[in-house]
Amino acid sequence: MNSVLKLSGIALLSAFLLGGCASTKPKIELPGAGSTINHNNKGNKSYKDVLRRTNNMVQVFYGEPMVIVIDSITNMTAEQARLPADITDIVKTAFNNIGGNVRIVYDNNSEYLKKAKEVFKINGSITKYDVVYSDGSGIDVEITGTKNGQRANAGGATDSENQTVKLAINFNPSMFFGGDYIPRTSTSNEVTIEKKSKAHEFAFSILGSGFGFNNSVTKSQGVHASINTLVEFSVLEVLGKLGKFPYWLLVDGGKVNSDIIAHLSGTFLREPLTRKIQMISYLFALRGADGVSTSSSVMSPSLKQAIIAYKTARGIGIDDTINKRLYKSLLEGR
Repeated sequence: MNSVLKLSGIALLSAFLLGGCASTKPKIELPGAGSTINHNNKGNKSYKDVLRRTNNMVQVFYGEPMVIVIDSITNMTAEQARLPADITDIVKTAFNNIGGNVRIVYDNNSEYLKKAKEVFKINGSITKYDVVYSDGSGIDVEITGTKNGQRANAGGATDSENQTVKLAINFNPSMFFGGDYIPRTSTSNEVTIEKKSKAHEFAFSILGSGFGFNNSVTKSQGVHASINTLVEFSVLEVLGKLGKFPYWLLVDGGKVNSDIIAHLSGTFLREPLTRKIQMISYLFALRGADGVSTSSSVMSPSLKQAIIAYKTARGIGIDDTINKRLYKSLLEGR
């Protein structure tokens, strides 16, 4: 069959998001169970483990499970037909993938609500959704077969077509009891996804209040996995701001939050020695220090060696003393 169909930019994106089936209300789907993100990051900062490592960081810095109630994450853009009105399930999945130290509550009579020292409510919205095509408002493609020697992909666009998708999501946390918004904890991040001519991967970047991150996904993952990454990074940031922990250390491109640095530095001297050792040990383990535990509250020989080497290299001492200057330097990722 060599019939040619002219697709508008809107219809083409719908076909792309739905794997070739045009619709007036596309559904964003999460990557399949066997899907992984291609990444160039090394060691502890690889993208694929960021949610699991968030669970460990909550335990060390917050000290108990964080209790979360998720409100609707709605589409506030003018493009209601291009995206679903509600992506709450994607956000809930990201929170649930973290682990037992972040507990999502769905029942107002839950015991977690009664026992938690704080309960946070996550409100959010999609605030931006733009699609740019290099060839104008539409392109000619074939549903099957080829045209002008170029193969049509599953989304309905030819391999030579350049395209850019931009989407932004905001989270605005509040206290569940009382409903007051929590100052300086909102997040605003945007993902830009680009499919270049004849490329087999989509390049994407995440920029905003918490991150400056570049990566790529395979052609089969495309927009779905990129948007999922945006949600997960935004979840990481909003939890870090609420729990006052250094979330930026968990992934390349994380931006240091000065409010959290000031809070942690200010409370450090009041912490008992075992807590100080636990946090310092965790931070060194996160950096990949040999033989240092992520959860130990005992000054081990490996931790002593790591402290001496670190302080000596940065000119902040030549001993294994744990102090505020060492702690702050580790938090800033120096």
